[in-house]
Amino acid sequence: MKACLIIFDIDETLYDNQENHVPKSALDAINKLKAAGHTLAIATGRAPFEVIEEAAQLPIDFFIFANGQLVVQNNNIIYDNPIDINIINEIMVEAVAAGVHIGFNSATHSSITGMTDEIAEIFAKYYSNMPEISTSVDSHDAIYQIWYLSEDLTDISEKFKDKLRFIPWSEHGADVIPAGISKAVGVTKALEAIDAVLPKRIVFFGDGVNDIELIEMADIGIAMGNAADSVKAVADFVTKNIEADGIYYACEQLDLFKATSYDDDEINTLIATLEENIANEPQILDYYFELKSLYSSYTRESLKSFKVLEAALVYFPDDLKLLLELAVVCEIELEDYELAKVFYERILALDPTHQLALDALDILNDKLIK
Repeated sequence: MKACLIIFDIDETLYDNQENHVPKSALDAINKLKAAGHTLAIATGRAPFEVIEEAAQLPIDFFIFANGQLVVQNNNIIYDNPIDINIINEIMVEAVAAGVHIGFNSATHSSITGMTDEIAEIFAKYYSNMPEISTSVDSHDAIYQIWYLSEDLTDISEKFKDKLRFIPWSEHGADVIPAGISKAVGVTKALEAIDAVLPKRIVFFGDGVNDIELIEMADIGIAMGNAADSVKAVADFVTKNIEADGIYYACEQLDLFKATSYDDDEINTLIATLEENIANEPQILDYYFELKSLYSSYTRESLKSFKVLEAALVYFPDDLKLLLELAVVCEIELEDYELAKVFYERILALDPTHQLALDALDILNDKLIK
């Protein structure tokens, strides 16, 4: 796999909010990805001051905050798009009239107009500090995100549809950012600002509704096993749950730990060498995987990737990793969902509890129905 820009959501993707830690397997994956030469980023709905310490200490090259509103590299802001104060005042008036509590996030602190037990429970799950109670935004610097804390978003989202985007955050409310903004927009702005040093190929790990645009934008959009169904439906690859080492598993399956930056002559030489190795020693499975990786990542010859793996089936008809590689190539690279389904079903015939194959089949069946 050629060096990529690999981006992670935080909550329930990189950080397990149930266990209150970044899983060790995810830490190991981050370190191996960095060592392999990838550029790493975080894209989160959080503001800078809300980033969990464990995540802040990772070897991350830049951060996208507030669902795409603010991009920071080495503590320097390279893109920001605060919400217009006039729009803030308008939504405050609507919230007061509706009896709804509303909150505000700047880069340095947050506030909320009031607190209920339900709201306190939500914040306790995700944040170490509660926002201050205030009915004024005067103490804030630029505000990048609003919280609208109501179970019913229908009327307010319709009223502000041309100005604001409401992203459901829990059953009790939503993140609110300018219309047309998303994490994908934040990544685009980062690419524009530091284009000279960023890889063009993007990989993204996410789980929530606010990750959908970036899942779709990425060359490889990866949904966590614990992701919302709407996220899995648009993902290129569905990995295991966060607590089941989902990040590490996906990195292994997609060969992300083997980043290189060969030139064309080196690639051709490697391909010729591996083809010769397979001809002489056809029962060494790693040769097939390495050759497939070169075709997929460098020459972008997806059909050759498939043919290489298909040839290995003669010697390894029941190898689960090989069958999974074939399924992924069919699904992601060839977009042959019928054939991908065949391989996922072969996996389940050998291992009926194979969760990745079960999840993938659910998504494929939906795609085939549509």
